[in-house]
Amino acid sequence: MDEFFAIERSIGEVVGVISLQNEKEVTTFDLANDCYEEIVIEEVKKVVVKVEGGDEDEGEQEAAAEEEESKIPKWNPKDYRWSITNGRSKNLPILFRNTKGGVVGKTSSFEEKNWKSYGANSHGDAAVKALDEFCQKVNDEGQSIYLYQQVIFNDLD
Repeated sequence: MDEFFAIERSIGEVVGVISLQNEKEVTTFDLANDCYEEIVIEEVKKVVVKVEGGDEDEGEQEAAAEEEESKIPKWNPKDYRWSITNGRSKNLPILFRNTKGGVVGKTSSFEEKNWKSYGANSHGDAAVKALDEFCQKVNDEGQSIYLYQQVIFNDLD
């Protein structure tokens, strides 16, 4: 994850990723319902100590400040669903989907293809054709789309 963000910081925005794999990689991060935690918030009450002989203006100022604070909506963690994901790794497709999938103004495309769909006689020829096709798509649509493409070199499919 750090490497991905370092590339974007140093070189520029990543608009496309191609993955040449032997096995299909998972592109979504799904959690079971038992992997979500319940948030418990403890209420903290302010104790106001009145000082005898003090200015009454200070008390009025504190009351006005408390009144203004109550008008501002406070952030409540119970408004969100929190997952327990410590120790669960994310692969590049999941990272790409999470960072580029919800960007406003650009669409995302996630494609999976078997190497045989390129009509090549060998894995090497299919890889060359896949890379050519991917580079052409990035050049043509790179300003309006984020592209993730998996080419699977599994002869069993």
